[in-house]
Amino acid sequence: MLLKLKGQLHTYDVKPDEAVSAFKTRVHRREGVPVSQQRLIHQGREMMEGTLADYSVREMSTIDMTMRLRGAWGENQPIQ
Repeated sequence: MLLKLKGQLHTYDVKPDEAVSAFKTRVHRREGVPVSQQRLIHQGREMMEGTLADYSVREMSTIDMTMRLRGAWGENQPIQ
């Protein structure tokens, strides 16, 4: 399986029954992108929960990863 990140392809071995959350954790360990900031897209569907098989991910699939945008306001900043 290929993960497309910032225009580069990264290869991962996957099993269809692997949980999306477990895969995101592997991506975090290898690429350094926090799970909370990952948006994984396969065939136009955002992968949020369930297994890779739920999204038809196969051996030669390509998953696009984009980053979640963080807001400008932190938790402790007052709204003016």
